[in-house]
Amino acid sequence: MRYICVISSRAGNGQSRSVVRLLSEYFSGPRTSLLLNPPRTLIDLLCRAHRSDELRLIAVGGDGTIHRLLALAVKHAVPIGILPNGTANDLARTIGLKRSMEECCRVIQADRTRAMDLIEVNGRLFATCGGLGLPSSVAIQRNCRCSLKRASWLHTRGVRKISYLLSALRELGRNHSMAVRIDNCGPLWNGRAMAVVLSNQARFGVLFSVSPKAVDNDGIIDLCVIPDPVSPFREAGIVLQAALGRNAISPGVTRIRLHRARILTDRVVPFFGDGEILANGREFNVSILPQAVRFIVPERFAADEVQSCAPKK
Repeated sequence: MRYICVISSRAGNGQSRSVVRLLSEYFSGPRTSLLLNPPRTLIDLLCRAHRSDELRLIAVGGDGTIHRLLALAVKHAVPIGILPNGTANDLARTIGLKRSMEECCRVIQADRTRAMDLIEVNGRLFATCGGLGLPSSVAIQRNCRCSLKRASWLHTRGVRKISYLLSALRELGRNHSMAVRIDNCGPLWNGRAMAVVLSNQARFGVLFSVSPKAVDNDGIIDLCVIPDPVSPFREAGIVLQAALGRNAISPGVTRIRLHRARILTDRVVPFFGDGEILANGREFNVSILPQAVRFIVPERFAADEVQSCAPKK
């Protein structure tokens, strides 16, 4: 087996040296490449050079690090292993990977894989959840804060768990309203919304859930539209209910299950996915790519059968 380990210096409070020591212990030898914040072209070159080998991409970081490997994993048909060392670690949590880096190394060595869907928006891929409005503003705020040097206690497990909730609460009272039209061979939704979320799994930002039935291998996008609240107090209630994972978030919330859609807005807005800003614009074409990538998972998740169901409103 050959491993290309992509390490994010931004994740894990910059503890890249201890991570490199751990990787050297579990994946030592000439068949392992340890890369710190490498450019995409270098990873692509290595994948091309070792295409005949049993190649594995290892993402050492959070959902953003995994996101940067998705297109290459699809292009070269290479499975991705995860050493979760980010803030949210939504994907790692969904597939049963714990915070123990040693345990995750052993999972990678066991090499059990599971195929998962990806969502494409305007040519960009993401694996977890994405969308427009308030969640995009939270993602921007979180990424700006992560780029700053912070006190060590801000990186404790408890603070990380609520950091996205705190960022969402900071956004309350700011204008996230936008006119939205969603269609797919006909109109699906039209009105003013504070958030549009496309889910490939039940949770994002550690705590938040707006599509609790979303799964990552059913070939379906779970879309949720949250209309404008009538007051700032109602907006706060929506955020807290989403953080608690309650199904009935707000009157007027619309959930649609679909394969593809076009989302139009009345102004230029950012679209987030996997905690990163993927696009800015007024038109977003989204579609599902079933079973597009394989992830290395614990044994109990590798045995999961592919789920399938027809899209419905």
